[in-house]
Amino acid sequence: MKEQITKVSLKKLPALTTNTYRVTVTELLTDEIKVYTVRTNRDGEGLWINGIQVRGTCQFSAGKRPDAAIRKYFTEYMEA
Repeated sequence: MKEQITKVSLKKLPALTTNTYRVTVTELLTDEIKVYTVRTNRDGEGLWINGIQVRGTCQFSAGKRPDAAIRKYFTEYMEA
């Protein structure tokens, strides 16, 4: 079993655009905290982190649960 080295928490932000979240990533080994503003388009496609598109609409599709898809992205890809 892989040891968890990061903790990812999400908070939905009240914004003009839908699917906007504040993501806090805590490195458990060093207690380093990083905060990101993350969003998808209204259909849950594409991924923007701090205003920069990092995944296109064909590369990232959150479906009906954008919070779960964003959490999965951060736990899988940010630890790699």
